[in-house]
Amino acid sequence: MKFSLEVKMDNAAFTDYPGTELRRILADLIERVTPANGSGGAIMDINGNRVGDWQVAEESGNPEHVSMLEELIEHLDDAQAQADNLLTQMRR
Repeated sequence: MKFSLEVKMDNAAFTDYPGTELRRILADLIERVTPANGSGGAIMDINGNRVGDWQVAEESGNPEHVSMLEELIEHLDDAQAQADNLLTQMRR
């Protein structure tokens, strides 16, 4: 089984705080990656633009997909906090 995710981050939704928008998208995917939602779909940014796709090679109710996304979001949260701290220090 394979989970694929592609997000293009070259539009306005990612301009100021790309980590925040990516974290929002990944949090949304945690809710969407279920057997009831099929094996893939479009990824939309906060402005309603299609910025990518996700796909599970085989339909499965495997909770490992959700765990992987949750772990990725935790790492993104840490990176965003570090970026915010750096921006605060630079503005002083």
